[in-house]
Amino acid sequence: MSDTAGIASSDDIALFQSVRSAMATVHEAVGVKVRSQHPKAHGVVQAVFQVQSVPEAYRVGVFAQAQCFAAWIRFSNGRETDDRKPDVRGMAIKLLGVSGEKLTPDESSDETHDFVLASHPIFFAKDAKHFLQFLGMKGAQGVEFKKDLYDKDLRFIKAFLKASIAKSLWGNEGSVRVMLMVDNQFQKAFELFPEAEKISKNITSLK
Repeated sequence: MSDTAGIASSDDIALFQSVRSAMATVHEAVGVKVRSQHPKAHGVVQAVFQVQSVPEAYRVGVFAQAQCFAAWIRFSNGRETDDRKPDVRGMAIKLLGVSGEKLTPDESSDETHDFVLASHPIFFAKDAKHFLQFLGMKGAQGVEFKKDLYDKDLRFIKAFLKASIAKSLWGNEGSVRVMLMVDNQFQKAFELFPEAEKISKNITSLK
């Protein structure tokens, strides 16, 4: 972040440093050789990031005035290696030549600014405080990420996220419809409907 004076409060800066410290702990535990999120890139392109004139209330940092920045953009998949499969798509933008004070002490002289975007409309944490609470619970409870278990339950995890969104849009009925798609017992029963219908007709004809 640039031009932080009067924008970021002491509480904001403290929260940022806490999140940064917590993420550093996570990286020490799981390593950073392989990206845990958005590992597959579609490509990296050079770009020009053009800032238009914005309302006065939003004229802070890189949006303080109409200007252009040289930039790099990385496009990626959230988890999938197969582009044909549904997934969250990422777009990370790094601006170059951005002057001003930065919040991170070891990057105070850097002249870059990052934007991280995703194609999904909902993020699992509602704000930075919520995300920090998640990291704290993960560390306190000794939760360990195991890819084999994650892959095993991935179908259910995706369905649960879809069901949560469906519930917010269409209520419990929408949520139940989604979850039934991954309910093995329901799917098996559904497959038996035609056979059950035949048996029912045979019984009726005998009468």
